Amino acid sequence: LEVINGAHGVTVNTGVQATFGSDEASSGINIVGTNTSQGRIYFGDPENSTTGRVTYDHSDDSLGFATNGGTERMRIDSDGNIGTANAFFLTNGGSATAGNAIYSPASNELGISTNGVEAIRIDSDGNVILANVQEGDSGLASGTIYKDSGFLKIVA
Repeated sequence: LEVINGAHGVTVNTGVQATFGSDEASSGINIVGTNTSQGRIYFGDPENSTTGRVTYDHSDDSLGFATNGGTERMRIDSDGNIGTANAFFLTNGGSATAGNAIYSPASNELGISTNGVEAIRIDSDGNVILANVQEGDSGLASGTIYKDSGFLKIVA
């Protein structure tokens, strides 16, 4: 199906692919549904017509990507956080989340969590802070590496 909005009105031609165009500065495709529905774009082959999929879920304003038989592999939630099927999250601010994540715990800081617990932080001065350091750790160079409230701090 080819639909073109040109100078002489709308032209419809049949074919193998869908093309939507306009002679305006920009054009697009709108998939409109209810506040609780899902809009989907499928990618397929002769064996599976829905082996790949992009889904926008209006109920939680998330965007999901599916591959290899339609299994969701990645999702972007309404806050801009990115999650993957293997429980890795890239969050837009906030704190450690369930699973493994890279996030921004404070302005100009980077945090890394494992199993929902902060493991590493790089602060706004470039200092690397390691979590869960036990009392009695030895071999620390005084003034360069030190323990503070359960964190090992490496000063840049």
